[in-house]
Amino acid sequence: MTIPMNWKFLVFVTLLGAALAAAGDNSISITWSRNTEPDLLGYRLHFGTRPGAYTASRDLGDVTTYTLTGLAADTTFYIALTALDHWGNESGYSNEVEAAPEGGGGGGGNPAVPRRFELESAYPNPLRHGSAATLRFALPEAREEVTLAVYNTLGQRVRTISSGPAAAGYHIRTWDGRDQTGLPLAAGVYYIRFQTGVKILTTPITIFR
Repeated sequence: MTIPMNWKFLVFVTLLGAALAAAGDNSISITWSRNTEPDLLGYRLHFGTRPGAYTASRDLGDVTTYTLTGLAADTTFYIALTALDHWGNESGYSNEVEAAPEGGGGGGGNPAVPRRFELESAYPNPLRHGSAATLRFALPEAREEVTLAVYNTLGQRVRTISSGPAAAGYHIRTWDGRDQTGLPLAAGVYYIRFQTGVKILTTPITIFR
């Protein structure tokens, strides 16, 4: 998501996912995309046991991975990031991920599996011509055919972003605001459609010139 730090500082924070760490102390490893803004100082990791309610935090440097250790076994944790600049400004929260360390530790490095099918809101939204939107979806189980596509308000498919088998876990795709032929789409409202079997989820996205 785009997060304003101060009037001149925009930072992009995207949590890519969480996985069980290969340690024996009920750990979760978190990874995220790196920022490129020169004002960036580092990150602050927030987590708790309820969605959107973070009761603990860790101040991190300019890194893109961190392992939370000593967590309660068989408990789901909800995790988000904020970014910090050199003047002490803190951004809003990134997207949220969830994961639960296995009881007894020793998760073995297996990816944390989502509990339900999800399609997050596109980011940035609105999307300006020349930019690309990040699209993130979650699969609680592997599927032979998963389609992520863009439709106009008439219900016509204007772009297939990805189609084919997908493993269980969190997936990230990007879309540049163009149609299937590579031409920029007209300004207006479109719909990102995530489909697997009979399961269909949609989220709107607006294109600005």
